Amino acid sequence: MKLIDAAMRNIEGRERAAQYLDRELPGEDHDREITEVYSDESCTVYQDKGCSEVFFISHTGGWASTDNVEDDYLEVYAALVAAGVIDSMKTTFMRTPWGQADTARKMEGTDCIAVTTSTHGGIYVPNHLLPRIPDVERKLAAAWSGSENWFEEDCCALSVLFHIPATRKDGWTEDQVREWHKNAVLSQLGERA
Repeated sequence: MKLIDAAMRNIEGRERAAQYLDRELPGEDHDREITEVYSDESCTVYQDKGCSEVFFISHTGGWASTDNVEDDYLEVYAALVAAGVIDSMKTTFMRTPWGQADTARKMEGTDCIAVTTSTHGGIYVPNHLLPRIPDVERKLAAAWSGSENWFEEDCCALSVLFHIPATRKDGWTEDQVREWHKNAVLSQLGERA
């Protein structure tokens, strides 16, 4: 199937579908060959036949591709990783505030995604888990990454580990994480634990 054919599943007429794709996925070839790899009530995922690392996602918010760093795409990506549709250990197409991900893996016990790039990394926290992290710490994350969803590895990731305990590695005690959180995060905010 072609990308335009997928768009025509929800939009009547080739011309209207082409205009929609131009708005949602600027610069994409409408005749690109794709294969449907996943579908549920919230989204349909298509994989590029010529380049297996490229995915297109049609969801309630519109369309996204693996080159799109918008939060709606990341929410869908996180859901696909959580559902086991995308093998997070082999998926390296994810875009982050620090560039293309070298690795992206779902953190056990949660829908958070730990990423590394060639120079940096951090943790992506999906919208439904953000309320567990205090507003002031989400704002700090946004100051470092440009988004409240992204927690930079050196100074903000400990907010995730502290407030979402399921993300902690085996052997890390509550006291260790509390101390690291105090030193790495709260000290930046001028607060005392």
